Amino acid sequence: VKETWIIPVLNIEVELKWFTLFLLIFQNTILVLTMRYSRITPSEDGLVYLSSTAVVMAEIFKFFIALIGVFYENGREFEAWAADLKAELFHFDTVKLSVPGLLYTVQNNLLFIALSHLEAAVYQVSYMCTYSFLLIYVSYGQRIAHIL
Repeated sequence: VKETWIIPVLNIEVELKWFTLFLLIFQNTILVLTMRYSRITPSEDGLVYLSSTAVVMAEIFKFFIALIGVFYENGREFEAWAADLKAELFHFDTVKLSVPGLLYTVQNNLLFIALSHLEAAVYQVSYMCTYSFLLIYVSYGQRIAHIL
């Protein structure tokens, strides 16, 4: 069964997977272009913002969006929301997930630095190559390890 979605403004019916793919490509392209522009355009006093500040603020913003999502998931009841947060945040799995979360923060800082020194197109292709290498490693990593 193909799930379709009608774009309200254009009154066009598209498959949801293609619409989502287009939306993610558009979002990623706009993100890279705006990040690049903001990094190469200094402010009036000649200073450029700290990439770590941008990364931390983005993570805080995502955290609050997640809190709102959990609140609506619990039927907008404060007691259920607080109990669910307490159960999830003070759990051992949360501590285990903090390590990849910290590495993700370091990665985002490095991406800002890379975008400051590379053209947007070169950055985008380089960043997409990391996904290709990851896919190859996940798919064939065990087989390659046995050969070596």
